[in-house]
Amino acid sequence: VKRLERICHRRAAFLIIQDSERATSLISENRISNPKTVIVPNSPLGWPECKRSDFFQKRFGISPNRRIVVSLGMISPAVLSLEIAAEASNWNEDLVLVFHERAKRAESDLYIKQVRQAGRGKVLLSLEPLPYEDLDHLVLSAHIGLVFYRKELGANFSQIAGASGKLAHYLRCGLPVICLDLPGLVKVVDRYRCGVCVSEPSEIQAATERIFREYPSY
Repeated sequence: VKRLERICHRRAAFLIIQDSERATSLISENRISNPKTVIVPNSPLGWPECKRSDFFQKRFGISPNRRIVVSLGMISPAVLSLEIAAEASNWNEDLVLVFHERAKRAESDLYIKQVRQAGRGKVLLSLEPLPYEDLDHLVLSAHIGLVFYRKELGANFSQIAGASGKLAHYLRCGLPVICLDLPGLVKVVDRYRCGVCVSEPSEIQAATERIFREYPSY
């Protein structure tokens, strides 16, 4: 399959890919000389209304004085959902973690059960997907967005900045982010000062405290 990919890549008019780091990796992997490349980040078009929403507050009965940390997209080992849920079980009571799945998942799903158990009643799972055009409403009910990917899975997960739809959606809606310290994510956070990078899930709560101390600047 990789051999066929290389042949197709050589014959293609140009490569469309989400960011320059991913492009460099794929071009090297496919042994392409003089590549023509078009960068198209994985991002929604246009501007959101950026008006606060109460989507999660209504869905889960969350008190208005609690702050919501959202993890948008898949609930999976690939994004450290279990490890993050286990840490969230020890967070201060004013913080609540919500996982929102991009696809419909059943409560009987083994990994969903494990995540819920790890959260010890303090982690909320939103398992009913929304139409893409309604995601702004969901994101704008949260206060901080999480962007975590398991770096051990290779370049497709570690070189993720331009390919992360959740990152683009959070920032588009004005949410500060807490990201795993993958190189591309560190560059985004350092350049735009839109969040905090951490080395592991155990550092998330401290990062939220840092963000909330200067929330408007983020």
